[in-house]
Amino acid sequence: MRRSPFLRVVGALALLTADASLGGLSHGLGLVPRSQRSGLVKRRRVQAPATATDRIAQVTIGAYVAQVARPSLAALGARSTRLILRAGQWWRLATPMLLHGSPAHLMVNMLALRNVGGALERAYGSKRTALVYALAGVGGNVLPVVLKGMSDSALSVGASGAVAGLVGALAVHLYRHSHLYGTSGLKSIRDTVLMNAALGMTSHNVDNLAHLGGLLTGAASAYVFGANWVRPYEGAQHYVDRPL
Repeated sequence: MRRSPFLRVVGALALLTADASLGGLSHGLGLVPRSQRSGLVKRRRVQAPATATDRIAQVTIGAYVAQVARPSLAALGARSTRLILRAGQWWRLATPMLLHGSPAHLMVNMLALRNVGGALERAYGSKRTALVYALAGVGGNVLPVVLKGMSDSALSVGASGAVAGLVGALAVHLYRHSHLYGTSGLKSIRDTVLMNAALGMTSHNVDNLAHLGGLLTGAASAYVFGANWVRPYEGAQHYVDRPL
């Protein structure tokens, strides 16, 4: 999430999306016991199509096209801790998720968004997915500002913190409903997070704190208002969504 693309995390992101089921979310209900599928199938039939992920991608790509016409990242809203703290430009906590260092940087993040966001949106719906993404994008910029303070002189751009938030939210969802999905999706996410962390430690161009901030914000958001499928009464054959 710094000034150059972090292509070295492509392999880690591919690991997340390579699991065909992602705990049953990405491609059907393969890991859900047959006796428990009916309620979830009914729920999926009435859900709106996954559109938030596509719209986020469209806005982000459009922002990059506009960015090409004025390539000054500082002027466009890159995260600058010194400008945030000294000049009070707090909007720089949100705008970096719309900016990218190169077409390759943009492509990596949008591919990750499509796969992880699409899976989460099937469970959360469009509004909650978009809200998690936005909060995680901001949270991913807040953590470096808080921990590094004025010692951070770099400019930072990219949607990776927001995407990491979707991963965190998906992890909470799979953990909360592990009785339905099993644990393979959680293991894929664990391996992905660990691989990203390891790769990030080998490159100064990767903003690890932004990834961590986004991941934690997404997980916290999922815990507070994420989907919580429960049986409405003992013995019920269907599930209802009752967020905490």
